[in-house]
Amino acid sequence: MVVSRELIEAAAMRDEGAWWENFAAITIKEGEVERNAPGSQRVFHNRLQDDLCEIERWCREQGVPCRIIGLKGRQTWLTTKSIGKAYHRLRRRRAKACVIGDEYEKSVKNMVAMFDLYAKEDRCPWGSTYDAPSKQFSNGSLLVTETANDPRAGASGTFQVVVATEVAFWPDTGVRSSQKVLAALLNCVPKKADTLVILESTANGMQGAYYDTYQGAVTFDEFKAGKRGNGFIKVFFPWFEHEEYRTLCMEGEAAEIMGSLTDREQSLVEKSHVCVEALKWRREKIAGPEFNGDEDFFDQEYPPDEHSCFLASGRMAFTVEGLERVEADGAMLRRDVLAGCVDRAGGGVVFRATGEVESWCKIYKLPEEGRRYGVIVDPATGVERAKGEDPDRHSVLVVEAGDVVGDRWCPPAVVARVRPPCYVALNLLADWVDRLSWFYGRCIVTLEINNSGLALYEAARPFTLPFYKRKVPNFRGGTETEMVGWDTSEATRRFLVETLQRAIRLHGQWGEGVSVSCEHAMLELRKFVLNAKGRAEAARGYHDDDVMALGMGLATQGAFTRFSRVAVPRAVPPDLLALEAAMARASGVGSAQWS
Repeated sequence: MVVSRELIEAAAMRDEGAWWENFAAITIKEGEVERNAPGSQRVFHNRLQDDLCEIERWCREQGVPCRIIGLKGRQTWLTTKSIGKAYHRLRRRRAKACVIGDEYEKSVKNMVAMFDLYAKEDRCPWGSTYDAPSKQFSNGSLLVTETANDPRAGASGTFQVVVATEVAFWPDTGVRSSQKVLAALLNCVPKKADTLVILESTANGMQGAYYDTYQGAVTFDEFKAGKRGNGFIKVFFPWFEHEEYRTLCMEGEAAEIMGSLTDREQSLVEKSHVCVEALKWRREKIAGPEFNGDEDFFDQEYPPDEHSCFLASGRMAFTVEGLERVEADGAMLRRDVLAGCVDRAGGGVVFRATGEVESWCKIYKLPEEGRRYGVIVDPATGVERAKGEDPDRHSVLVVEAGDVVGDRWCPPAVVARVRPPCYVALNLLADWVDRLSWFYGRCIVTLEINNSGLALYEAARPFTLPFYKRKVPNFRGGTETEMVGWDTSEATRRFLVETLQRAIRLHGQWGEGVSVSCEHAMLELRKFVLNAKGRAEAARGYHDDDVMALGMGLATQGAFTRFSRVAVPRAVPPDLLALEAAMARASGVGSAQWS
């Protein structure tokens, strides 16, 4: 069927996908310009670009704002397509668009070059002209450029279109906050029909404005079903769906490759049905000078899934495989988690289940006869750090020491904790620590003594807690002196991190590992990264209180005390439970205590 040029042009002016197929021009890898023309298409969409067209088309038809966040690897042409959509929108109808890159102006200049090429080579009869120096169209449309290096980016007015590239690499130093820049920019785009925002980036660790936005986004199918998340639709294109990422196998090679699959290759075959030609291309790419055998770096640049690239790109302090094993092991205990309070009763303590609002502790595993326990306390740095936008907080974990039970090795495990985030006064914190110690058989308490640790020690004097005592050598007399608590210095901090690194790396082996049921603690472990100088610390915007507490638990488990009395939680009638929760909400106790 022959379609007239008039119909093609009319379709192209209505729909960016139709325009691309018939009038787009791009610069290919070799530096040459490839041009599409009616009846002669030389530049084709990949699946990721098709997804962008389908999402934008659907949003326009439904009359809803179009917000897309794309996760890309190398050579996905996502930026090229996004700029094409911005160009088409300005041509189609009067609008103002902003393109913004990372802190380096080169990325913005590249986007402008793409935009100018579209305008120069476009043969669609729009009836308007484009002036490249001023970035203005004769129909009143305007292109504005910004860099994320400017904390006032986007302050130039209202936009109908925003294309932001490499958002994960926007700076987070001093007054330049990627979260604030992005928020200010998005506020410049009205939440109306026929507005378009595309955020795209390669991965850069599990932190920052881009990562947080991507995690809050939903798939296109979820969005169409009514689930909105944070308003963004996420798109992703794995490397093995690129037809060009294939290497032809010679005779006998396919069998040799399939018979020598690594764990990651086996996973690609089983989960994603990756063909042997793609596996050969992957092996050659990883073995080459670009990656020098580094599979993690390859997964960052050519992500096989949404998860791997974020993990691979963050210079995590703990191994990805180890964390996944730790989390899988801890998830079994998480299914039976109890939220509530440990009350004093009859000369002892008893656990009382409550609603989430009034609870102050979580129990992942009840104490067992013969097992050894310790309460680990990493108090907030000080009163001055308990205020502001992101205050420091207390971390209190109950750790069960590793032991052989029957013929099975049970690694150290987090079995209870004070519910995070915890900002309570030190006298109340001391009371809670005392109750947890009694609940787990009057177990030993390891207290980080630095900073407010001394003040907590004084607040706990009335409870006569059984504190862990470190041995400090007396070099003059050749003796040792016992002193209360764990003293954190740069050397002992490094020891804690290395102890935890080993436990996570070797999890699953006899005599090694650590089980973490708490999702909050797992998040901190995933957000614990190596900075530019190689020091392990919390990623920006996150904390490491649980990481340090867990490290102290592993380091001092040899001093844990043995439990010899079975504790039974006291059930609360459902009607009383509902009444207590309602009273807590009405009084505001929960929100004041945990906000």
